[in-house]
Amino acid sequence: MTENLSCDKAGMDMPLKKQLSYAGMFYRMRDNWIRHVIRQPKGGYSVTERLVAVYIAEAINPQSRMWIVSQEKIAADLDVRIRVVKGAVAKLRQDGLLMTTRVKVQGHSKLFNAYELVPVELAEPL
Repeated sequence: MTENLSCDKAGMDMPLKKQLSYAGMFYRMRDNWIRHVIRQPKGGYSVTERLVAVYIAEAINPQSRMWIVSQEKIAADLDVRIRVVKGAVAKLRQDGLLMTTRVKVQGHSKLFNAYELVPVELAEPL
């Protein structure tokens, strides 16, 4: 992916090409995803649903493109009830913006959610 930049050097406008790294492409996609969630029209997402969405998006690892965490941890970190987190995750999944997979984490007996963002242009509501 390239982006055109311009450089005004000695009065000359010179186009420059900049190649985005793998992480750079991820951050661009993530930022677009966050903007999409935040700018939903009234009735799209509540303030707390947006908070949960941004919290998850900010924590996603750019290399693996996922984050493994319990919903209890998200609720504790954001000081919200677990049902708020569950509802926000369910709504994002229903809108096709978030994928979750149950995974086993070494050293723990319970399963955790692995969260992955779905790029806005690929999101399909369930």
